[in-house]
Amino acid sequence: MKILPTPAEMPEAANTVLAAILWIAVWWVTEAIPIPVTSLLPLILFPLGGDGNK
Repeated sequence: MKILPTPAEMPEAANTVLAAILWIAVWWVTEAIPIPVTSLLPLILFPLGGDGNK
């Protein structure tokens, strides 16, 4: 499900990375969880996003 519009030529993998970065940025700024824990999110989220090859 996409909430924000993205360019038509943007690959699905890039859209996944953009969503993860926005999520991390929001948690970083609001400090919803401690910043050191937030900094570990890419290690968890990027492998879950897959490699984009279908």
